[in-house]
Amino acid sequence: NTDELNIMIKTAQENNALLAEALWTAFLPAVQKAKELVDSGAIGKVKHIDSRFCIYIPKSFSRLYDTYGGGALLDVGIYTLFMAKLILGGFGQIRASLKRDKNGVDLTDDIHIKSNGATAHLSSSIRKKLLVIKTKITGEKGKIILPFFIGASKVILKTQGKKQVFSYPNKYIGYEYEIEYFENLHKTGQKQSPVFDLQDSYELLETMQKILNQQKI
Repeated sequence: NTDELNIMIKTAQENNALLAEALWTAFLPAVQKAKELVDSGAIGKVKHIDSRFCIYIPKSFSRLYDTYGGGALLDVGIYTLFMAKLILGGFGQIRASLKRDKNGVDLTDDIHIKSNGATAHLSSSIRKKLLVIKTKITGEKGKIILPFFIGASKVILKTQGKKQVFSYPNKYIGYEYEIEYFENLHKTGQKQSPVFDLQDSYELLETMQKILNQQKI
């Protein structure tokens, strides 16, 4: 939670240490390319984001059903929220519907966002599996699609009947990019990540807490 994050930040500062969240999706070249395309106006003004990460995790095998730290949002929904924040810049107004088990652990989350003149629909679940895990960004002039966006290795750009594919094959399985980035931050003496800094981490965590507590956002 945010209290724990504040303790980590304070401790890192007191010890002059590097601290960064290991949100691997943020460091993928394909995801950074998608952001670059949006910022360059390749699809015009963004109108809508649809991001889905739904999987099935058997209850008997997972920590995700723990009442402390479990649930769909903290483990898989964070990635859809990250994509919304990356593209929209903030969360604006949020409306969320959560399906919980008898212990209060969220199993499926359905989130709707309005921010900067655009909307987003985010779906995450640990109880239903989708054949396609992806993020689609729709703009005035086209679409950007990130298949398997959490570990994306390609970006599809569709504009005016034309299709371009930008490929970024992973060297291993995708985690190597955040590892290499973190190592470079350490070598250059930086104390947090410019790509996804500690304020980003705080805002994402604060938003998740409000959603889970069903507070007004």
